[in-house]
Amino acid sequence: MKSPEKRLFTIFFLFSLFFRLFSTENSAAVTDSAVQKVGFELCDYVNSQLVHNGIKTSTQPLVSNGLNYFPYNIIIENIADNRSSASILLYFSMEDAYNFETELIEIIKALSTESFNSTVVISYGDGFPLKNDFIVSGIQAFTASLNTNITYYAFAIKLSAEHNGIISGSGGTASPSWMVKAAFSTFAKQKIREDIPRYYLSQFSKYTFLHDEILSSFFATGTQAIRLNLKKDINHTDFIRQLVQNYSKETKKTLDYHSLMFRIFKHTVWLSEYTIVRLIIFTIFLSLIYTFTIGLLNSNLKNVAWRQIKTNWYTLPITFLLSSGGFFLGKAIYLFFSSRAGGMGTVYGIFILQILISSLFVSLFFLLELFFRRTYGERSLDFLIMISSFVNQYLFCLFDISLYPFFLLLCLLAILAIILKRNWTHIVLFILTILIFIPYIIGLYKFSDLFSLRQFFLSSWLQNLSIPLILLPFYMMLLRIFTATKKRFTQKKVFFIIVSATYVFFFLVLFVLNAILFSYEPVKKENIITENIRADDSLLKVSYSDRKVFSDIIRTINLDFGKQPESVVFYVQDENKPAVLYSDNDFKTANRGKTYFTLPPRPPKNLTFTYGTQSTSSKIYVELIYLSDDNKYYCCTKELSTRSR
Repeated sequence: MKSPEKRLFTIFFLFSLFFRLFSTENSAAVTDSAVQKVGFELCDYVNSQLVHNGIKTSTQPLVSNGLNYFPYNIIIENIADNRSSASILLYFSMEDAYNFETELIEIIKALSTESFNSTVVISYGDGFPLKNDFIVSGIQAFTASLNTNITYYAFAIKLSAEHNGIISGSGGTASPSWMVKAAFSTFAKQKIREDIPRYYLSQFSKYTFLHDEILSSFFATGTQAIRLNLKKDINHTDFIRQLVQNYSKETKKTLDYHSLMFRIFKHTVWLSEYTIVRLIIFTIFLSLIYTFTIGLLNSNLKNVAWRQIKTNWYTLPITFLLSSGGFFLGKAIYLFFSSRAGGMGTVYGIFILQILISSLFVSLFFLLELFFRRTYGERSLDFLIMISSFVNQYLFCLFDISLYPFFLLLCLLAILAIILKRNWTHIVLFILTILIFIPYIIGLYKFSDLFSLRQFFLSSWLQNLSIPLILLPFYMMLLRIFTATKKRFTQKKVFFIIVSATYVFFFLVLFVLNAILFSYEPVKKENIITENIRADDSLLKVSYSDRKVFSDIIRTINLDFGKQPESVVFYVQDENKPAVLYSDNDFKTANRGKTYFTLPPRPPKNLTFTYGTQSTSSKIYVELIYLSDDNKYYCCTKELSTRSR
């Protein structure tokens, strides 16, 4: 048995070990935690550190301060070339400037040695989760005051992102191709491959469901901009230096918004807008020669093709209608079951169901046609494949020319379908037709916000017509394979055709599922939930005082909060007359006599507002939202009526 001394020593050792582990975890948690300072204190600290390191700064208030200490933006300008009206603009958040202080100072000092103009903006309050029309963020304040005499090229850089990434579009507006190329080149030269796609299609950036607050604000002013997300563990200083170097090498900076990039064998290939236009002109020229050759030099082939197409032309419109009907029905079924499941669903869940039902309708139509029809010219189907491919090629080119290379590949496969006659070659072409869509599906997934992408699939009716149109060549190849299979086997073996159709049908479903395995997790938008509580004076105190100045009343309202506010909504209401005539603070007049005072995110705990009003009664309304120690949002409100004089 152990002696009491040994037992006491063992207990003491285990307790010490546990205490040291616990202390280490807490220490690490504090080190890696989010920004501790907020509001004016955060901005003032970052500004003082920059000034202390010899950097000349200027400050930009988000709203008029009046008697308050509101947070602000910090701007550092370097005018190296007075003859140039262009300037690179590096845009950072105040939180990143606080957490990566040393790296940011190195970047700013490195910019000051360059021979071109540069501007660094450290913004406060962007990406604030509690949104309303009366909260002003740093990007709103900055873009509202942009100097129109200067051409800015904005690179908004997040230094603490969860994943590396390039955001090149918002609200249907895309970043110019030269900025996208500079961003990809910087990631490549820094050998950062994690989370960076191997290809880029400018059409992804033009979807209206993509939204980024910072890019939208820049685009609204006509500023060329792009956003880059960097993980914490990479060398930010070297990355931004390389980015600035790529910027300085780009002398033309043309407004080219259509491009395609892909990497093959460690080489990056860029197809610019000019290159794609030349490719379109060249293929149109070849198409005319091809048509001329068939029509004039080979009249027999022309007559045969036209005669066979006349007997089978109805296959195309019926296939399109059945496919579209399957897409509309698939959406209806998905919405029915999704609503019963509380809105849960995968990103491409609706797309899977639509493809499944559409393919079922089309396959049944093909089987009925082959069962009741004795002859079906294979050559006519080859011509139908080519016609549908050419229609798609130029129709979707009008939508966005960056899609042209994709549909050009489909046309080449359609031409091969005419040249090659064996059934197994058409099966290979059928598989290749499917494979062409894989990069687009994966790229759309990577470049999109998952919740917005799913909502786009649910709300858009255009996809119920456009996707069936894209699938027409695919379905015609499927019918071509079925036709050849029927000719090879006797009528007694119709069952084999049904088995083959079922196999192909489930192969399609499995293929689509395999292409989207990465999106099986349910996608739901994270909504901020606030819990309403009663407001006592220790949490929210509202008081006011009046003094008479000629015919006006100068009213001073004091707001005192017991907790650090995340968001404050404050308005004065008088339904008969304007509640606020003038004030040192910014305000907006709304309906029903309400006048809102605009505020930044996370304002100070003590606020004072002074304004001039008329001698009428009014109602003061204050809403406070704060974040508790248990990471929950609590909301409390208070109203106060002023006395009529």
